[in-house]
Amino acid sequence: MLDKQSEKVAQLKNRLLSVHPAKQINQASREMTFLNKRLQQTMTRRLEQKKAALHTLIEKLTVLNPLETMRRGFSITYTEKGNILKAKNDVAKNDRITVKISDARLDCRVLDIRED
Repeated sequence: MLDKQSEKVAQLKNRLLSVHPAKQINQASREMTFLNKRLQQTMTRRLEQKKAALHTLIEKLTVLNPLETMRRGFSITYTEKGNILKAKNDVAKNDRITVKISDARLDCRVLDIRED
């Protein structure tokens, strides 16, 4: 009978130790450390993904930027009213036009219109 009671006391003692506040605090602390590390890793990975996406968008915008296009040898031509010249019907012989290149504006006159 004494052995059963000693065994019962030992079991109760083990149960008490397993729910002891210090043990629970240690376990919660370890879990919080783990979650904090995981959060940092996730945020770092997410930040790197966003940086890469931003870099890609910057590259795309640079390619589409009209000034960058002009630096590659292209120009933008404007009618006398300031509209972009898109087709032969937007201009007539002797009209004044402005040609915008990368580092200047050229004031010109249409001498002739030839169809392609």
